[in-house]
Amino acid sequence: PISVDGRRYDLTTDEQDNVWVSQPGGNSMAHVDAKAGKVDRLLLDPSAPKDFEITDEDREISANLRLTPNTATPLEKGPRRSTTDRQTNTVWVCEFFADRLAKIDPRTRKVTEYPLPHRYSQPYGVTVDKNHNVWITMLNSDRVARFDPATEKFTEFQLPTRGTEI
Repeated sequence: PISVDGRRYDLTTDEQDNVWVSQPGGNSMAHVDAKAGKVDRLLLDPSAPKDFEITDEDREISANLRLTPNTATPLEKGPRRSTTDRQTNTVWVCEFFADRLAKIDPRTRKVTEYPLPHRYSQPYGVTVDKNHNVWITMLNSDRVARFDPATEKFTEFQLPTRGTEI
């Protein structure tokens, strides 16, 4: 059983067939070691991103809130809808509350975060194409974004309809 905090939402597997489970009610990904049969977690840094203006009052309020998969402050990550580029052995995760795309190296467990071009976009789903570009749907911005890992740049595509909650 996955006994670490947070709800289980979706999963992906890396090239070693280990399972990564998004837990949107918190700041972690569960990791299931397929060979050892052990479960642990990878904490996604809950500290405030440098581009967020956070006050002491914000920190106090955040510390006293109970997280759910759909409600949290921007200090939380809320990972969801992860995928793996098995050719590069990279796990990609949407950080719903933090408006970031996270890249996890399964071997080193290093997490690199990329801020989305627009705050409050709420990245929801991610997939990878044959050229290793990462495509992100954003629940709150009526856009789809493409992230090029080679250049670490986003390109956004505005959808023709408002309120799509894609």
